[in-house]
Amino acid sequence: MRDLNVVPADRKRRRPSPLRRGRGTRGDRGQGDGSRVVKRLRWGADLVLGLVAVTSLVACGGLPTGTASVGVPEGDGYVDVQPAGLTTMLAAKDFTFVNVHVPYEGEIEATDLFIPFDRIGDRLEALPDRDAKIVLYCRSGSMSTTAARALVAAGYTNVWNLDGGMNAWRAEGYTVVERPPS
Repeated sequence: MRDLNVVPADRKRRRPSPLRRGRGTRGDRGQGDGSRVVKRLRWGADLVLGLVAVTSLVACGGLPTGTASVGVPEGDGYVDVQPAGLTTMLAAKDFTFVNVHVPYEGEIEATDLFIPFDRIGDRLEALPDRDAKIVLYCRSGSMSTTAARALVAAGYTNVWNLDGGMNAWRAEGYTVVERPPS
């Protein structure tokens, strides 16, 4: 009679992988479960450290909340800002605010200039110095993206773009003024 507790060498049971859930056996002494717990704790610690790093960058004068840097082959790039981030910027306005949408379809309060996106290269004299902050917007974000790339190619170093344009601005509950430009 064969001993039921002995397993032939060619049929030995493999230990369950600690990465596979629910495959452990009672006989694995918790080694699989313990490593999963450690990995989850390490992942959680990494997440917390990452959030602290991002928060520190924003608090220490890095990019404001609701922004993302966009690289452009012709230069250093421009920064995309979300509507909430633009609201914060408008509260302490230190930039030239330009509507580049054609034809006119409204404007965000505090707009300084109206320059068609496809004419921005011809109207550089209307803009401040190349290192001054300039925020561009249009209806959906596509025309202002084109204008932002043109300004970066022309040597402007502090260009911002309202991501999603007036459509995103409206979707967040902010108002768009409907009056013809002067």
